[in-house]
Amino acid sequence: MRGPMLYMRTMHAPSNAISARLLQAKDAVILIAPAGMTVRVMAGNASANGMTFRTVMEFEQWRSSTVMDETITADVDRALAAAGCRVNELDRMLPLLAQLRRHATVPHLKQLQALAASPRSFFRAWAREMPERPSVFLARVRDAHARRLLDRGIDPAGVAHRAGFASVRRMRESLA
Repeated sequence: MRGPMLYMRTMHAPSNAISARLLQAKDAVILIAPAGMTVRVMAGNASANGMTFRTVMEFEQWRSSTVMDETITADVDRALAAAGCRVNELDRMLPLLAQLRRHATVPHLKQLQALAASPRSFFRAWAREMPERPSVFLARVRDAHARRLLDRGIDPAGVAHRAGFASVRRMRESLA
């Protein structure tokens, strides 16, 4: 891919109400860019309603889909509950978790740490407020997201890609 792309043409009717609100909002941003670029751009405007996609194909699947949710919010909340976290007690992590919830796919650890001022401050804040390592938490989110998409009848290859697994085999091993 050459670089980041903003998708700014009129689209077909969105598949659900959340998509419609996102696409009609005047501060909405739909960004298609490599993972590191996506995080830096989205972190620059925390108030914007936005979606991030790694490829045009991923964006087109989201745009035409009627069964996929736009964000991983529900999966992040499930992972927090499974880890025994109370959101109201995570003072320093709230901005980071808000950014994480906006993602359409489960990010990799480097993408997550890029949301903080520095890797050191990210890991220090995480260790202070979360009961498990960030990689373990992201694995929980990845598993929850994959299970939710599989329950909706989405093909395993698409689920593995959207949940951030390297392959369908790795996804099956993680869910076993």
